[in-house]
Amino acid sequence: MTGASEATRILPRVVGLFRPHRRQLLLLLLVVIVGAAVGMVNPLLTKVVFDDALFPTAGEPKLGLLTVLVGLMILAVAVAAALAIWQAYLAAVMGQHVMHGIRERLFAHLNRLSLRFFTGARTGEVQARITQDVEGLAPVVSNAAPSIVASAVFVLASLVAMLILSWPLTLASVVVLPGFVYVSHRIGRTRRALLSQRQQTIAEMSVLTEETLSVSGMLLTKVFDRHEQTVDRYRRESRHLAEREGPKPASARPSPHPLDLSDTRLHRHREERPRAQDVDEGAAEGTARVEQKPV
Repeated sequence: MTGASEATRILPRVVGLFRPHRRQLLLLLLVVIVGAAVGMVNPLLTKVVFDDALFPTAGEPKLGLLTVLVGLMILAVAVAAALAIWQAYLAAVMGQHVMHGIRERLFAHLNRLSLRFFTGARTGEVQARITQDVEGLAPVVSNAAPSIVASAVFVLASLVAMLILSWPLTLASVVVLPGFVYVSHRIGRTRRALLSQRQQTIAEMSVLTEETLSVSGMLLTKVFDRHEQTVDRYRRESRHLAEREGPKPASARPSPHPLDLSDTRLHRHREERPRAQDVDEGAAEGTARVEQKPV
Protein backbone atom coordinates (compact mmCIF):
# COMPACT_ATOMS: atom_id res chain seq x y z
CA MET A 1 0.00 0.00 0.00
CA THR A 2 1.43 3.33 -1.06
CA GLY A 3 1.68 6.31 1.23
CA ALA A 4 -0.96 8.28 -0.69
CA SER A 5 -3.55 5.48 -0.62
CA GLU A 6 -2.86 4.80 3.04
CA ALA A 7 -3.32 8.47 3.91
CA THR A 8 -6.56 8.55 1.89
CA ARG A 9 -7.85 5.56 3.82
CA ILE A 10 -6.87 6.83 7.28
CA LEU A 11 -7.71 10.53 6.92
CA PRO A 12 -11.54 10.14 7.03
CA ARG A 13 -11.23 8.00 10.16
CA VAL A 14 -9.05 10.62 11.82
CA VAL A 15 -11.51 13.37 10.92
CA GLY A 16 -14.30 11.25 12.36
CA LEU A 17 -12.53 11.14 15.72
CA PHE A 18 -12.63 14.94 15.97
CA ARG A 19 -16.18 15.36 14.64
CA PRO A 20 -17.90 15.11 18.09
CA HIS A 21 -15.61 17.92 19.31
CA ARG A 22 -16.21 20.47 16.58
CA ARG A 23 -16.67 23.40 18.94
CA GLN A 24 -13.46 22.78 20.82
CA LEU A 25 -11.66 22.27 17.52
CA LEU A 26 -12.94 25.53 16.04
CA LEU A 27 -11.98 27.42 19.19
CA LEU A 28 -8.51 25.86 19.05
CA LEU A 29 -8.12 26.84 15.40
CA LEU A 30 -9.18 30.39 16.22
CA VAL A 31 -6.60 30.62 19.01
CA VAL A 32 -3.93 29.21 16.70
CA ILE A 33 -4.71 31.75 13.96
CA VAL A 34 -4.77 34.68 16.36
CA GLY A 35 -1.53 33.50 17.96
CA ALA A 36 0.18 33.27 14.60
CA ALA A 37 -1.05 36.74 13.66
CA VAL A 38 0.20 38.19 16.95
CA GLY A 39 3.55 36.47 16.40
CA MET A 40 3.99 38.38 13.15
CA VAL A 41 3.53 41.78 14.85
CA ASN A 42 7.08 42.08 16.20
CA PRO A 43 8.91 41.57 12.88
CA LEU A 44 6.72 44.21 11.25
CA LEU A 45 7.17 46.60 14.19
CA THR A 46 10.93 46.06 14.09
CA LYS A 47 11.01 47.43 10.56
CA VAL A 48 9.05 50.49 11.68
CA VAL A 49 11.40 50.98 14.65
CA PHE A 50 14.48 51.18 12.46
CA ASP A 51 12.97 53.00 9.47
CA ASP A 52 10.74 55.56 11.20
CA ALA A 53 11.77 55.83 14.85
CA LEU A 54 15.56 55.41 15.02
CA PHE A 55 16.66 56.38 11.51
CA PRO A 56 14.00 58.56 9.90
CA THR A 57 14.70 60.00 6.49
CA ALA A 58 14.60 63.51 7.87
CA GLY A 59 15.18 64.88 11.34
CA GLU A 60 16.27 63.39 14.65
CA PRO A 61 15.18 60.03 16.10
CA LYS A 62 11.60 60.05 17.31
CA LEU A 63 11.80 58.90 20.93
CA GLY A 64 8.07 59.17 21.49
CA LEU A 65 7.30 56.88 18.57
CA LEU A 66 10.07 54.53 19.70
CA THR A 67 8.51 54.27 23.17
CA VAL A 68 5.11 53.45 21.73
CA LEU A 69 6.53 50.84 19.38
CA VAL A 70 8.57 49.15 22.12
CA GLY A 71 5.48 49.07 24.33
CA LEU A 72 3.48 47.45 21.54
CA MET A 73 6.19 44.86 21.03
CA ILE A 74 6.20 43.95 24.75
CA LEU A 75 2.42 43.72 24.68
CA ALA A 76 2.54 41.46 21.63
CA VAL A 77 4.98 39.10 23.38
CA ALA A 78 2.73 38.94 26.46
CA VAL A 79 -0.39 38.26 24.37
CA ALA A 80 1.43 35.58 22.35
CA ALA A 81 2.55 33.84 25.56
CA ALA A 82 -0.99 33.90 26.98
CA LEU A 83 -2.40 32.51 23.73
CA ALA A 84 0.22 29.75 23.71
CA ILE A 85 -0.80 28.68 27.22
CA TRP A 86 -4.47 28.73 26.26
CA GLN A 87 -3.71 26.76 23.10
CA ALA A 88 -1.88 24.07 25.09
CA TYR A 89 -4.78 23.82 27.54
CA LEU A 90 -7.40 23.51 24.80
CA ALA A 91 -5.32 20.91 22.94
CA ALA A 92 -4.84 18.83 26.11
CA VAL A 93 -8.54 18.88 26.99
CA MET A 94 -9.66 18.02 23.47
CA GLY A 95 -7.00 15.31 23.23
CA GLN A 96 -8.22 13.62 26.40
CA HIS A 97 -11.80 13.62 25.13
CA VAL A 98 -10.69 12.11 21.82
CA MET A 99 -8.66 9.45 23.67
CA HIS A 100 -11.72 8.61 25.76
CA GLY A 101 -13.72 8.07 22.58
CA ILE A 102 -11.03 5.83 21.10
CA ARG A 103 -10.81 3.69 24.24
CA GLU A 104 -14.58 3.40 24.48
CA ARG A 105 -15.01 2.41 20.83
CA LEU A 106 -12.16 -0.11 20.96
CA PHE A 107 -13.44 -1.75 24.15
CA ALA A 108 -16.97 -1.96 22.73
CA HIS A 109 -15.61 -3.47 19.52
CA LEU A 110 -13.69 -6.13 21.45
CA ASN A 111 -16.81 -7.02 23.42
CA ARG A 112 -18.71 -7.58 20.18
CA LEU A 113 -16.18 -10.10 18.86
CA SER A 114 -16.92 -13.80 18.93
CA LEU A 115 -15.50 -16.21 21.50
CA ARG A 116 -13.33 -17.74 18.77
CA PHE A 117 -11.25 -14.58 18.60
CA PHE A 118 -10.40 -14.73 22.30
CA THR A 119 -9.57 -18.43 22.23
CA GLY A 120 -7.02 -17.79 19.50
CA ALA A 121 -5.71 -14.40 20.61
CA ARG A 122 -3.04 -13.97 23.26
CA THR A 123 -4.36 -12.18 26.31
CA GLY A 124 -1.26 -10.06 26.88
CA GLU A 125 -1.26 -8.82 23.30
CA VAL A 126 -4.91 -7.75 23.49
CA GLN A 127 -4.21 -5.86 26.70
CA ALA A 128 -1.17 -4.20 25.15
CA ARG A 129 -3.21 -3.02 22.16
CA ILE A 130 -6.00 -1.53 24.23
CA THR A 131 -3.68 0.23 26.69
CA GLN A 132 -0.23 0.96 25.30
CA ASP A 133 -1.15 1.40 21.65
CA VAL A 134 -4.04 3.71 22.52
CA GLU A 135 -1.88 5.69 24.92
CA GLY A 136 0.69 6.01 22.16
CA LEU A 137 -1.86 8.10 20.27
CA ALA A 138 -2.14 10.63 23.09
CA PRO A 139 0.91 12.73 22.06
CA VAL A 140 -0.34 12.75 18.47
CA VAL A 141 -3.84 13.89 19.37
CA SER A 142 -2.84 16.38 22.09
CA ASN A 143 0.40 17.79 20.65
CA ALA A 144 1.17 16.74 17.09
CA ALA A 145 -2.18 17.57 15.47
CA PRO A 146 -2.44 21.10 16.98
CA SER A 147 1.25 21.65 16.23
CA ILE A 148 0.73 20.77 12.56
CA VAL A 149 -2.11 23.28 12.28
CA ALA A 150 -0.15 25.93 14.17
CA SER A 151 2.93 25.36 12.02
CA ALA A 152 0.92 25.63 8.80
CA VAL A 153 -0.69 28.89 9.93
CA PHE A 154 2.67 30.21 11.11
CA VAL A 155 4.30 29.41 7.74
CA LEU A 156 1.57 31.23 5.83
CA ALA A 157 1.74 34.24 8.15
CA SER A 158 5.54 34.26 7.88
CA LEU A 159 5.36 34.23 4.09
CA VAL A 160 3.02 37.22 4.15
CA ALA A 161 5.29 39.12 6.55
CA MET A 162 8.39 38.26 4.51
CA LEU A 163 6.74 39.41 1.30
CA ILE A 164 5.95 42.72 2.98
CA LEU A 165 9.53 43.12 4.23
CA SER A 166 11.52 41.82 1.24
CA TRP A 167 10.23 39.75 -1.65
CA PRO A 168 13.69 38.71 -3.00
CA LEU A 169 14.62 37.12 0.36
CA THR A 170 11.20 35.46 0.46
CA LEU A 171 11.78 33.93 -2.98
CA ALA A 172 15.20 32.63 -1.90
CA SER A 173 13.66 31.04 1.18
CA VAL A 174 10.89 29.35 -0.78
CA VAL A 175 13.40 27.81 -3.20
CA VAL A 176 15.08 25.73 -0.46
CA LEU A 177 11.77 24.78 1.21
CA PRO A 178 11.08 21.60 -0.87
CA GLY A 179 14.40 20.12 0.25
CA PHE A 180 13.46 20.44 3.92
CA VAL A 181 10.01 18.99 3.22
CA TYR A 182 11.54 15.96 1.48
CA VAL A 183 14.00 15.30 4.31
CA SER A 184 11.23 15.61 6.91
CA HIS A 185 9.07 13.18 4.94
CA ARG A 186 11.83 10.57 4.79
CA ILE A 187 12.56 10.92 8.50
CA GLY A 188 8.86 10.59 9.28
CA ARG A 189 8.56 7.34 7.31
CA THR A 190 11.57 5.85 9.05
CA ARG A 191 10.33 6.92 12.47
CA ARG A 192 6.89 5.45 11.79
CA ALA A 193 8.42 2.06 10.93
CA LEU A 194 10.57 2.11 14.06
CA LEU A 195 7.63 3.03 16.28
CA SER A 196 5.55 0.21 14.77
CA GLN A 197 8.29 -2.30 15.56
CA ARG A 198 8.63 -0.83 19.06
CA GLN A 199 4.93 -1.32 19.77
CA GLN A 200 5.15 -4.89 18.49
CA THR A 201 8.05 -5.60 20.85
CA ILE A 202 6.14 -4.12 23.79
CA ALA A 203 3.18 -6.35 22.90
CA GLU A 204 5.44 -9.42 22.89
CA MET A 205 6.78 -8.46 26.32
CA SER A 206 3.23 -8.04 27.61
CA VAL A 207 2.31 -11.48 26.28
CA LEU A 208 5.36 -13.03 27.92
CA THR A 209 4.57 -11.33 31.22
CA GLU A 210 0.96 -12.47 31.11
CA GLU A 211 1.93 -16.05 30.26
CA THR A 212 4.71 -16.51 32.79
CA LEU A 213 3.63 -14.47 35.83
CA SER A 214 0.14 -15.92 36.08
CA VAL A 215 -0.56 -18.83 38.43
CA SER A 216 -0.74 -21.41 35.66
CA GLY A 217 2.28 -19.98 33.87
CA MET A 218 4.42 -19.93 37.01
CA LEU A 219 3.33 -23.49 37.84
CA LEU A 220 4.41 -24.74 34.41
CA THR A 221 7.69 -22.82 34.63
CA LYS A 222 8.56 -24.47 37.93
CA VAL A 223 7.31 -27.94 36.94
CA PHE A 224 9.33 -28.04 33.72
CA ASP A 225 12.26 -26.10 35.22
CA ARG A 226 12.12 -23.41 32.53
CA HIS A 227 13.15 -20.46 34.68
CA GLU A 228 16.32 -19.71 32.74
CA GLN A 229 14.67 -20.04 29.32
CA THR A 230 11.88 -17.67 30.38
CA VAL A 231 14.31 -15.08 31.76
CA ASP A 232 16.48 -15.32 28.64
CA ARG A 233 13.46 -14.79 26.39
CA TYR A 234 12.37 -11.74 28.38
CA ARG A 235 15.94 -10.43 28.33
CA ARG A 236 16.10 -10.74 24.54
CA GLU A 237 12.83 -8.87 24.07
CA SER A 238 13.91 -6.16 26.53
CA ARG A 239 17.30 -5.77 24.82
CA HIS A 240 15.53 -5.59 21.46
CA LEU A 241 13.37 -2.76 22.77
CA ALA A 242 16.38 -0.97 24.30
CA GLU A 243 18.29 -1.15 21.01
CA ARG A 244 15.34 0.48 19.23
CA GLU A 245 15.11 3.21 21.86
CA GLY A 246 18.81 4.11 21.73
CA PRO A 247 22.23 3.14 20.34
CA LYS A 248 23.31 -0.45 20.60
CA PRO A 249 25.60 -1.30 23.52
CA ALA A 250 29.26 -1.97 22.92
CA SER A 251 28.83 -5.57 23.99
CA ALA A 252 25.80 -7.72 23.35
CA ARG A 253 26.39 -9.62 26.56
CA PRO A 254 24.01 -8.41 29.29
CA SER A 255 25.49 -7.01 32.48
CA PRO A 256 25.13 -9.29 35.53
CA HIS A 257 22.33 -8.47 37.90
CA PRO A 258 23.27 -7.93 41.56
CA LEU A 259 20.90 -10.78 42.48
CA ASP A 260 21.96 -13.10 39.66
CA LEU A 261 22.77 -16.55 41.06
CA SER A 262 23.95 -18.07 37.79
CA ASP A 263 27.53 -18.39 39.02
CA THR A 264 26.89 -19.63 42.54
CA ARG A 265 27.63 -23.08 43.90
CA LEU A 266 23.94 -23.80 44.43
CA HIS A 267 23.17 -23.01 40.79
CA ARG A 268 26.04 -25.19 39.54
CA HIS A 269 24.91 -28.04 41.76
CA ARG A 270 21.39 -27.78 40.38
CA GLU A 271 22.71 -27.81 36.81
CA GLU A 272 24.98 -30.80 37.43
CA ARG A 273 22.37 -32.98 39.18
CA PRO A 274 20.64 -35.56 36.93
CA ARG A 275 17.08 -34.85 35.95
CA ALA A 276 14.28 -37.37 36.32
CA GLN A 277 13.05 -36.73 32.81
CA ASP A 278 14.10 -34.71 29.79
CA VAL A 279 11.24 -32.52 28.63
CA ASP A 280 11.35 -31.27 25.09
CA GLU A 281 11.41 -27.46 24.96
CA GLY A 282 8.90 -27.18 22.17
CA ALA A 283 6.46 -29.54 23.86
CA ALA A 284 6.75 -27.54 27.07
CA GLU A 285 5.92 -24.31 25.26
CA GLY A 286 2.97 -25.93 23.55
CA THR A 287 1.67 -27.27 26.84
CA ALA A 288 2.03 -23.87 28.47
CA ARG A 289 -0.01 -22.21 25.73
CA VAL A 290 -2.76 -24.81 25.95
CA GLU A 291 -2.95 -24.46 29.71
CA GLN A 292 -3.12 -20.67 29.60
CA LYS A 293 -5.86 -20.31 26.97
CA PRO A 294 -9.05 -18.88 28.49
CA VAL A 295 -11.99 -21.19 28.69
